[in-house]
Amino acid sequence: MRQKPRNPLRHFSWRAVLCVIALQACTAFAGEIRHIELPSKALARNWNVNVYVPDDNTSKDMPLIILLHGRGGNYNDWATAGDIQTTLDQMIATKQMPPSVVVMPDGFNCWFLDMRDCKVETAIMRELIPHATKTYNAGKDRSTRYIAGLSMGGYGALNISLKYPGEFSAAGLLSPAVYTPLPPANSSARKDFATHGQFDEKEWIANLYTSRLPTYFAQPNRVKFYIHSGDDDEFFVENDATRLHNVMRKHHNPAELRINNGKHSWDVWKASVRGALSYFFTDTKKEPDH
Repeated sequence: MRQKPRNPLRHFSWRAVLCVIALQACTAFAGEIRHIELPSKALARNWNVNVYVPDDNTSKDMPLIILLHGRGGNYNDWATAGDIQTTLDQMIATKQMPPSVVVMPDGFNCWFLDMRDCKVETAIMRELIPHATKTYNAGKDRSTRYIAGLSMGGYGALNISLKYPGEFSAAGLLSPAVYTPLPPANSSARKDFATHGQFDEKEWIANLYTSRLPTYFAQPNRVKFYIHSGDDDEFFVENDATRLHNVMRKHHNPAELRINNGKHSWDVWKASVRGALSYFFTDTKKEPDH
């Protein structure tokens, strides 16, 4: 008996409906990125900061995420090159993360340290976080407070979380410029950590995360780390990322390492920030979504 031919339109119509439903779920939620100029005593200037505020911001204690840019960038990088609003809207809409406030401060080229006349680390801890907590009801304690960054911002996110482990529950380190023991010849770190125009090895080593480890491991709080790098990174960050992960494993500190195809580029960071955000809100015993 000859079978009737399948009706492709009947099956296609259901697939189309499912696609429309999925698309609506991802686009129904729309947060907003606001630019503010925060008066800063630490920086002695008005400080440019972008703030992502979710559409559903009625919660009295939303998570707070500090998101740091790379060297040569600024507060607007994640909004423009990183298209972070789309990422956040989609992840919140699909419940991969709760509605959260994300602050993206200008870090200049100060490596998010207190360098000379550029006290960015102090400004983040004493001015930015209190402002976000008060203004947006976000990140009132370490259980709802996170920090992440790319390249120079990954260096800053690591250093800050190690110095203030009582203030953050997790950190995302995306292609972090945590060169150990010294940065490669093509790194801009050699220009920024310089004395009289010459790279200062002592200054680099004194500010590297390794100098903060003894104090960090001697205290009770543990920050969980999401470490990510491309495998074709021009600065060979994958090697330093692996070293960092090994240190955390040795001390039984929660950490996940991901090495994927890619360079020191936004193609890598736009994908890896999703892994970091998912990891923030996933039990460390489970595999984070990507």
